[in-house]
Amino acid sequence: MGRLQAASLMSAVVGVAMIAGAEFGYNGNAVWGFASGLVSGLMLALSMVFVRKTHEVEQVALSLQ
Repeated sequence: MGRLQAASLMSAVVGVAMIAGAEFGYNGNAVWGFASGLVSGLMLALSMVFVRKTHEVEQVALSLQ
């Protein structure tokens, strides 16, 4: 991940946290939703990295046909 991508990701996370900060103050479920959303996004990004790395090693079709 490049520096620009990392900075963009961090600014997006900080922006969402600032917008949702008021909700976090009185709704405990919002914190769990935010945390699970971050984990879900990170897992999706990680799976995309593995798909890209697989294609670098060998041509693999993405369809099941």
